[in-house]
Order: sequence, then C-alpha cells, then structure tokens
Amino acid sequence: MLIGAGVVTQRETDPAQADEPIELMIRAAREAGQDAGVADLLRQIDRILVPVGRWSYGNPGAMIGEAIGSPTAVTLSAHAGISQQTILSDAASAIAAGDIRTALIAGGEAGNRLLQAKIAGVDISDTEDTREPDHVLRPDYTSGILADFERETALGFMPVGYYAILETAWRHATGMSIDAHERHIAERYARFSEIGAANPHGWNTDRLSAAQINQARTIAYPYGKHHVSNWNVDQASALLMTSVAEAERLGVARDRWIFPQAFTESNHAVIVSERGTLHESLGTTLAAAAALEAAACRANDLDFVELYTCFPIAVELYAQALGLAPEQDLSFTGAMPFGGGPFNNFVLHSTAQLAHLLRSKGLQESPEPRRGLVSAVSGFLTKQGIAIWGTEPNPDGYQFVDVSAQTAAQHDTREVLPDYTGQATVAGYTVMHDRASPQAGVAVLDLPDGARGIASTRNPALMQRMEDEDFCGTEVAVDSREFDLSP
Repeated sequence: MLIGAGVVTQRETDPAQADEPIELMIRAAREAGQDAGVADLLRQIDRILVPVGRWSYGNPGAMIGEAIGSPTAVTLSAHAGISQQTILSDAASAIAAGDIRTALIAGGEAGNRLLQAKIAGVDISDTEDTREPDHVLRPDYTSGILADFERETALGFMPVGYYAILETAWRHATGMSIDAHERHIAERYARFSEIGAANPHGWNTDRLSAAQINQARTIAYPYGKHHVSNWNVDQASALLMTSVAEAERLGVARDRWIFPQAFTESNHAVIVSERGTLHESLGTTLAAAAALEAAACRANDLDFVELYTCFPIAVELYAQALGLAPEQDLSFTGAMPFGGGPFNNFVLHSTAQLAHLLRSKGLQESPEPRRGLVSAVSGFLTKQGIAIWGTEPNPDGYQFVDVSAQTAAQHDTREVLPDYTGQATVAGYTVMHDRASPQAGVAVLDLPDGARGIASTRNPALMQRMEDEDFCGTEVAVDSREFDLSP
C-alpha cells in the first residue's frame, strides 16, 4: 500500500537561488515521510526507485538515501522510455512477494530553473555524482519505439509530431470536421486550465479560454502550445510504499493507507508508421479492460481520474477505452500543460496528489470507499499503463496484469517501405512548425499493396492545404521520401 506522498512545486525565478532537481526530490521524500506520520520511517527504506530526468546524476537514489538516512537502500534508475507505471509495479510486486519491506519512489525536474538560467544568460550546475545505481532499466529503442526512417523525416525525435499524426487519423476516423475537432480539444483543455489554476500544486495559475487555447502558436498541426506537456516546471514528488504488516508494525495510522487495487501494463511496442490502424491503441484498450476487471470496477465507480495528457490523442484513446462519460473530468491536477509535466515524472506527481485527494477530510466523513485512476504513457503512445488506487484493498488482493503478450498477439502491423515511389493514400499527417512558420508536412501513407510509407513535403501551398482541410484519404504521388499531390 501507499502510506506517504510528498509533492513539491518550486516557483523561484532566480536560477541561482532555485533548488536543483536532487534537492527537490529530497524535499519531496521528506514530505512523504512526514505524510506517513512515523518518526524515523525514512531511515528504514529498503529500495529507492527514481525515473531519470534531464539531469545527469549517476545514482540519484543513493543521493536521496544518504540525505534521508537510508544510505544502504538498494537503488534503481529507470530511463525515459520505461513506463513510470513499470516503476510502481516493480515496487508493489517486490513488496507483495516479501522481497522488501519499504520502497521510496521519487522523481523530479527543475525545468524552469534551466529556462530562467537560459533567459538570464547565466550558467548553473548540478551536484556531480558519477556512481552507478544497483539496477538500471533502459528501453530498447531499436525494438518498436522509433525507426531511423521515421526520425530522418522532419519528425526527428520529438514526440509531438508522431502524436499529431495519430490525432489527424483519429479525427478522420470519427468523421469529425476540422472546426468541430478544434473546438472539442480547445474546450477540453480550457477545462484542464481551470482545474490547474485551482490546484495548489499546479504550475499555471491562469485560466485560459478555449479561444485563447486555439490562438496559441502551432507546434505540430493540429497541436498548439497549450495542447502539449509543459516540462519547464520545477516539481518533484515522492511515494512511500509498504505492506499492511509493516504499516502495522511501524504504527502508520489507518487513515494514511491507500491501496493499489490493480496495476496493468502493455509494453509491446510498435513504431507509429507500422501500426495497422493509426486511430486506435490496442495496448490502451487491453490495459484498460484488464484494470477495470481486476479491480471489479466500472468507469462511474471512479471518484478521481487523471489521464496522461502529454497530447490530446492520448486523452481521447484512454477515455474511450475506459468508457468514461463525456462530462467526467479527466484530470484533477490540471493536466500536463497546466498542472505541470515534469519530464519522466508526471505519473508519480499525479499519484501523490491522488493520495491526498482520496484521504481528504470531506471524503473521509463518507462511509463509502473511494477509488481513483491514473494512466501512464511512454514513448510515442508506445507503452500503456493503468493504476487503480483505493481507500480499501481489492477483495482479491493486489492485482498486477501484464497484457503485453496479448497485445503482441492481436496487434495489426504493416510492412513499411520508406523509399517507396508511386501512388499512395494519406493515413495520418501533420505539419511541423518552428516559432515563425510551417517547416514541413509529414504523412504516413497507405500503399496500394497494403504496405506503409512515410514521406514529407516542404511545399508551402501544400502545407497550407494540409491545415485547411482533412488531408487523410488524399491521393498523393510519392518520390522516395517526398510527396506531392497526384497529377
């Protein structure tokens, strides 16, 4: 179970005075210890798990352990591309198996500190640590996450373009008009902005209207600045997990206990251009169904929901897979653009806030048990995860369900011919922008023999057309890795 949750948001504008990421993580760990309400608990940690951020600490777990009084704790670092849900599952499974008694999961970023230093033209540095953690989790980027021929287009390594391609494919599949789609996501993100402004741990205190969301500069059509995660934040979080027996031994008050009822993951990865249906996510569908079944839960049983909001298409596919009602709030933090999206740490950050909400005084006065859900995404909507937490345990005990093999068995994939020349049909597309203007249109293509292609254009008139109309289904002429309208 989870017995302590710490959340830190730093708003220091002077980069010389701002805490570096490891200091934020240590602060969050100490807050989690205080939240658990047991003296010296932080001196009894068996394992410290840290999702790796943009910083360069060699063994952040050891640095945290030394600061909180658990210098001998076993350390694990998980690099970006490893689902944050996997880190939580690792800790829960080790506790459930009796391998460890207590685990601390901590992560954080100081992106605003970096931004302010860049604006001020000053150099800042982080504490140097060159040690290696006891265990390291690294993704295999050569297996289903990113292909060289995709990266060599204007998409590069930035996720926003890949998600935007999935978004236009989803819009086309639903039959939604461009105007209706633009209005739909603008209204959804305006609601996220409203929630974020009211969140004491949120980053952006401004309430933005749907019109303001739509007026922001485009990053990758149809996504603007306010549709994407904001990682220029100074935020950290920490979670303390243990067993019922250990909580009782330590004397943790019962009202601190939050139970993981069901964790599910799909770690079967398929690159974007190989996916048979760009507008669907099989791993999301299977992970959602497995989580609800394992927790004996329905969507309307959930008191709180936090969907991973890196980009709008992730929100749509999770909401659809879970069967969430259209009027239900899909975030309690304000989502990653407004509540804050600390790099490779948002799931921990939202989970810590969920613990506080589930324990909130007003709800505690109700005799009904409460539940909340947090979803996870990694890569280019590549790996999916769901966690359902509750104030009461799952009657069947903690459930972990890995649907990776099922996803692999059922996934429809296509062969990709990156140097194809001939006629093709657009399956999904985007237009990549810099701060001033469109730079390149990129399209995933359906080829006549059922294979796939991916190509780009830098024709200004064609890029404008791609933004003015639904370009999916359009016939194009492909010459190796470039495309134009068919004659």
